[in-house]
Amino acid sequence: MILKLGTNDSKRWLWNWLSADYKKDYTAMVQSFQNLSSKPEIWICLLIPGENTSWDIFNSDIKDKVNPKIKERLWKWVWG
Repeated sequence: MILKLGTNDSKRWLWNWLSADYKKDYTAMVQSFQNLSSKPEIWICLLIPGENTSWDIFNSDIKDKVNPKIKERLWKWVWG
């Protein structure tokens, strides 16, 4: 299973509202997949650069806000 999630979460209006829960929610979602009886191998990706100002998506927010939260969570999963 490959997860590359968060581009829509990076929208400024949404990130400002939900960012405090991002790591907790991301963790819960990954754990729900880990608990499946099929035990899928899970690959978590960082977000690719993206910019679409008309959709309120800015690469600076992806790079400086969302990806660091994913990296913090990955660090704990991989290195405890």
